Amino acid sequence: MDREIEIARFFHREPATVCGKVLQEAGISFRLSDDSLTPDVSALGRSSNPACLVLIPESAEIQAREALLENARKEALGEVDPSHPMTTWSDEDLTKTLAEPSEWSPYEIAVAEKLLRDRGREVAPVRYFATNRKAPAQERAPEGPASHQEPLPGLKAANSLMTIFGFVSSTAGGLIGLIIASSYVFSTDQLPDGQKRWTYDPKSRVVGAVMFTYAVIMFCLFIGWGLQNRLARR
Repeated sequence: MDREIEIARFFHREPATVCGKVLQEAGISFRLSDDSLTPDVSALGRSSNPACLVLIPESAEIQAREALLENARKEALGEVDPSHPMTTWSDEDLTKTLAEPSEWSPYEIAVAEKLLRDRGREVAPVRYFATNRKAPAQERAPEGPASHQEPLPGLKAANSLMTIFGFVSSTAGGLIGLIIASSYVFSTDQLPDGQKRWTYDPKSRVVGAVMFTYAVIMFCLFIGWGLQNRLARR
């Protein structure tokens, strides 16, 4: 049986339904699912619906991404909102977006294509590959040292001082380390087309995951040590 994969997620159900209609017109079966159990620190302090996931059969992934991209291109035919962050990106960053389409929403890819064309640049054809396998080596972006050190354009990098403070706080059994780590790992931003995207780049999220694990261990040890001392005094 073909397993399901997530093709998109939204903060609200309405844009997810629109996404589903695009897939339906392309002949792709889909299912909407409320992701109410997924922690999202970006939702703290405000009322919002759980993330709504659009799930499709894994075998239809590439077809679905191409269908959503074609629809996004129609939406991006007009003038791009000057306040859109991608309008300030360099040609190099926009080109990187097209080279790694699975890392970006269809709308972001369509905007990148339009901005490059408006600047008189040549736009490379976008090709999707299943997320469980990489593109052929000759069709992937170069994997030199810079590609590992530079964060993806548009995504935040973890603040060095905040990271150090988070680990120090975790060592002392503080909850601040857990909060900082959670923000690195779980924070998301809402894109103009309604989709959600991670706030921090992959490297920062890995750092956050390590800090989160360390903070949980130290917090448990701190609580256990406190309980042991209290019992010993009785």
